[in-house]
Amino acid sequence: MIKDLLFWVAPGALTVIGTTGVALAMASPVMVADLTAKGRAQLDASDASWAEVAATGRDLFLTGSTDSEQKRSAAERVLAALPGTGTVDNRIFLAAAETPFRLKAIVEDGVITLRGSVPNQVVLEDLTHRVEVANLAVHAGYPDLQHWREGVDFAIARAAEMESGEIELSDLT
Repeated sequence: MIKDLLFWVAPGALTVIGTTGVALAMASPVMVADLTAKGRAQLDASDASWAEVAATGRDLFLTGSTDSEQKRSAAERVLAALPGTGTVDNRIFLAAAETPFRLKAIVEDGVITLRGSVPNQVVLEDLTHRVEVANLAVHAGYPDLQHWREGVDFAIARAAEMESGEIELSDLT
C-alpha cells in the first residue's frame, strides 16, 4: 500500500514542487522590475522625484535625502499604498537643503580635492574613495540625480587631466 502510494504520489508531488519553483524563479525578476517601475512612477507623480526606490522581492527600499520629515513620510506612504508591496524600508536621510546644490573639484599639484554637497551617503562614500581629499556633506535639494552624477563624473575626469585649477558644479551647470 505504502509502496503504491509512493509510486503514484511522489512523482506528482515532485512535479508540482519543481514547476512551482521554476515558475517563481522566472517570475521574480519581472515582478521586481515591475514593482520598482511602478514605485518610481508613483514617486514622480507625487512630487517625490528626489527619492530613489529599489525592490527585493515584494519589499521596497526607499533612499535619498530631504529636508523635512513630512516629505520623508509622504514618500513612504506612496510606496506602501502600491499593490503587491510587502514592506517599505525607509532609509531617507534628513539633511539641510542646499540651493543651489554645489560641488567643487579643486586641483593643486595634481591632487584632487572635492568640497561641497552630495545627495546621499552612498554617493558620499563613492566620491570619498575616488579622490585623494574629500570635504563633503550630505544635503537635500539636489537636482536630477542621474544627470548630477554624470556632471560629477565629467568634472572628476577633467580634474584628473589638470595640474592645477578648479571646476564647480552648481545644480546641473
